[in-house]
Amino acid sequence: MTKSVMIVDDHPAIRVAIRALLSQSNEFSTIYESVDGSEALETLKNNTVDLVIIDIELPNFDGFSLLKKLQQRGFSGKSLFLSAKNEQVFAVRALQAGANGFISKNKDISEILFAAQNVLRGYSFFPSETLTQLAGQPSSHDPVNRARLLSEREINVLRYLVNGLSNKQIADEMFISNKTVSTYKTRILTKLGLSSVIELADYAHTHNLV
Repeated sequence: MTKSVMIVDDHPAIRVAIRALLSQSNEFSTIYESVDGSEALETLKNNTVDLVIIDIELPNFDGFSLLKKLQQRGFSGKSLFLSAKNEQVFAVRALQAGANGFISKNKDISEILFAAQNVLRGYSFFPSETLTQLAGQPSSHDPVNRARLLSEREINVLRYLVNGLSNKQIADEMFISNKTVSTYKTRILTKLGLSSVIELADYAHTHNLV
């Protein structure tokens, strides 16, 4: 039985590459494309999709937010995340968010066909290190592991801070109060063992979090 797939990525070249890879198999009857989460949700209103391949770094709202919206709407298909960001951090977050697989854009993207086939057959597809990391608690002595202590909302605030947004701008973007932003900022710095936004920016760029 053939399957339908949706590719959600704002980079046309990535969508073309993934479509070409999936088209090598006769397992996929229909391949939809969306540039962001809003378009994906609109497409899914009138179409049934067995697998959604989601870039984590989407405009408007990120891949984690899209997956959460899909889950809230009762989406019964599978989900496979893509990201060029830190694999150790984001593969773990993908698994914790309920995704069925994760592929790093920094590796051989041709692996995506194999991943899609396996996910649709009911298997998980994550880097081998991901399950190993989840078996134990993050070590506060490892800078990368410290990032795993951050929640999804804290990661979003971190990105806004590193991109130079003020507390008020972040509050407006996330529909929260300035006080809540300040609380998030304090938590982020504490969890990462940092003392300023300048140090936070260095940390985020060094560990490929933004």
